[in-house]
Amino acid sequence: MTFQRPILLGPVAVTRIVVCLYIATMTAGYIDGVDLVQLAAPIQHIEHADTGIRALIFALVGLVLIGFKRRFAGLIVAIAMFMATYNTMFSSGDIVQFWRDLALIVALVWTSRDEKDLSQSEVIGDDELNISIANAPKPPASPPRRRATLTRFREDLSIADLN
Repeated sequence: MTFQRPILLGPVAVTRIVVCLYIATMTAGYIDGVDLVQLAAPIQHIEHADTGIRALIFALVGLVLIGFKRRFAGLIVAIAMFMATYNTMFSSGDIVQFWRDLALIVALVWTSRDEKDLSQSEVIGDDELNISIANAPKPPASPPRRRATLTRFREDLSIADLN
């Protein structure tokens, strides 16, 4: 007999979807303030940097959403978005949007845990739960108790006096 723990991922999944959609719209250019070209400009030509970094971020966001290598993809997206946000917003003095994006990045990292890490979808066998009473070790038998009487007390006291 196996025991399946209930999957309670509703709030975590909704938070993950909202944050990933926000990052996807930021990557698509619908939200102003983040320039992703600055991230890829040192390693690619400027013409290809924009397309390359946007495709990479979209692919990693897709991996986070479908759950394949979620932790790795979430970490890379978080680092990339933090660097882009820091380079663009914090350096221009727009601290409010920087902190908003930083909170969303933290939410992405927090929700990038796998279901196995949440211990919600594991299948546990009877041997791991140790619910079998028949195989439980029995406590050692205690010696029978003697009734305390005045005579036995005197005998014990006399034995103690002799030693």
